[in-house]
Amino acid sequence: MNFIKCIAEGKVDEFAHRCFVRYGIGEYEKEPLKIIRSGSGVKLSGGFEYVNAFHRFLARLNNGEVTIKGVIITSKEITSLLKTLGIEPIDISQQRMKGTFKYELSQEVKAGVYKELVEKLYDCFLLLNVRTEDARVLKVKSTSTPKIGKPTPGFVSLLLLPEDFEIVVAEFLFDVPLDEAMNARRVEILHTYIINEIEIPKEYENDPKMARLRGIRKGEIKRSVSLDGKLYQSTIPMEV
Repeated sequence: MNFIKCIAEGKVDEFAHRCFVRYGIGEYEKEPLKIIRSGSGVKLSGGFEYVNAFHRFLARLNNGEVTIKGVIITSKEITSLLKTLGIEPIDISQQRMKGTFKYELSQEVKAGVYKELVEKLYDCFLLLNVRTEDARVLKVKSTSTPKIGKPTPGFVSLLLLPEDFEIVVAEFLFDVPLDEAMNARRVEILHTYIINEIEIPKEYENDPKMARLRGIRKGEIKRSVSLDGKLYQSTIPMEV
């Protein structure tokens, strides 16, 4: 389930929480999530925040082997975990001043390995291009993380098969009339995050890093969905 739907349904998980650790108190107008449907397939595109969400979605759809190429950026050492999945990085670099690791990958893996990689490394930046056996394709624009606050329209795109559209509707158009969603050709979804409060667990009050990572953001999400120009607007309470 994608992180916006998790919040809307009151089913916040660790993945949804991690999507917001970069944000402080304030109002954040996010880049559009676009869905374009044609006879040849379905294309989704979104900002940087959707990279791991799209990987999660693709891993759920895929059953065959996949080719992955790109980098994983993380604040932790993950060599051993990758080896347990049968993945051998072709290069590993560490930016000691920033406390981050960059793992370069180029490998073909089975569907189960890809899914496990995505689930176990949800707290990393999975800047990986992926192609499946049946020609579903995920592409990222860059193998570097953007600066916080920098606009990232179309940072990640996902090309799917025509038959995937029904599950796209269930995942991303969960709060609009089903018949209209299923007939839509061009969709644009806009979100504005409004964070009014960050609740810090007592055990992390004197630890700035953990306070940022474990703080609970409270506020709301303003949501606007355009289905071929017809607009639906809503407000989602947020505690994540």
